Amino acid sequence: EVFNMSACEAPLPLLDVKPSLTVIAPGFLDSSDDSEGEYICDCHDHLEKMYLDEVFTINVDTVFQCLFTDSSFFRNFVESRKTFDLNLPNWEEDLDENGNKIRLICYTLTLNHSIGPKTSPSTEKQICYKMSRPGRIYHVDCECCNGGIPYADSFYVLL
Repeated sequence: EVFNMSACEAPLPLLDVKPSLTVIAPGFLDSSDDSEGEYICDCHDHLEKMYLDEVFTINVDTVFQCLFTDSSFFRNFVESRKTFDLNLPNWEEDLDENGNKIRLICYTLTLNHSIGPKTSPSTEKQICYKMSRPGRIYHVDCECCNGGIPYADSFYVLL
């Protein structure tokens, strides 16, 4: 299972991976307009504004491991943002009532604004949806809630 694997255990080659799409994972639709190997997510509404639309020559399992496990990549990212007091538990083995894996991570953000607080305690709820398929696609939502900032309790950020 990818939640516990190291980069050297990834099931597909790490570079130049562009698998052909022969079987569509449940919860996803095929589109003849999509390039080879891409999935279209039909699980929930997506935001209007797209912030990143890039193709990387790296295995999807490796990307997941870098961003959503206690990897050296993630630790370096956290350190570069001057984030501290990181509590990064493993993904729960038990599934929620919808069949998804969930974890809550906590950390303190360093803020660089001339006025206001210099830090913000933050909680991030990460949901890895059941339609994720190792080697093919991961659908992860991150709900970020920040504290100690005026009006921060009025909204949360969904990534």
